[in-house]
Amino acid sequence: MEKCGILLNESYGPFRYSQWAVDNFNVRNMLRNHWAKRKTNLEEEGDTRSHPIMIQVVEELGEEAWGTDSKIVVKYVPQLFFPYVLIENYDGFEVLDYDLAAFKLDLIRQTTHAHLNDEEKMRKIEEILATEYRPWLYCD
Repeated sequence: MEKCGILLNESYGPFRYSQWAVDNFNVRNMLRNHWAKRKTNLEEEGDTRSHPIMIQVVEELGEEAWGTDSKIVVKYVPQLFFPYVLIENYDGFEVLDYDLAAFKLDLIRQTTHAHLNDEEKMRKIEEILATEYRPWLYCD
């Protein structure tokens, strides 16, 4: 099963990278894309939580990637469920959750557009509604 990484803060404090992690990200990102702009405040830009380069930086630097009052970790979730990931924040401590209702609605929408007869579509939709999806069982 294909998985996608996402960064979470497992500390009661703000999600914050160390300057060393930001500098590492910038160097690696600019080497890959010469037109990339240097980033200064990654937390506000918000596009680095699932960025492959930042995930690699955090995995390699470990605690050195953590900013003040942060403990940034990588969690891997099934790619199928990645668009439905929600990050719940409790005083800075973050946990993964999933919008499974939206996931099921998208499956139903796909089924209604599939090249199936009406009986097959109904059977498939009933199966989707009856299935208890548990993406957290496949996380690392």
